[in-house]
Amino acid sequence: MDLTQAGLHLQQHQEASTEPQKEAQLQDRDQLLLDTQLTAQRSWKLQALKAVKPE
Repeated sequence: MDLTQAGLHLQQHQEASTEPQKEAQLQDRDQLLLDTQLTAQRSWKLQALKAVKPE
């Protein structure tokens, strides 16, 4: 195994070790986006309900 192969192997190994972290960060971000969307939808529905039926 020459030097470039060794370097490539090392790089692949490093990428593999950070992959789960990246995946978790993406999931967190997706969850945050979902929460934000749901909150926006909820408040929008509340606004609509109040407009239809004033208290």
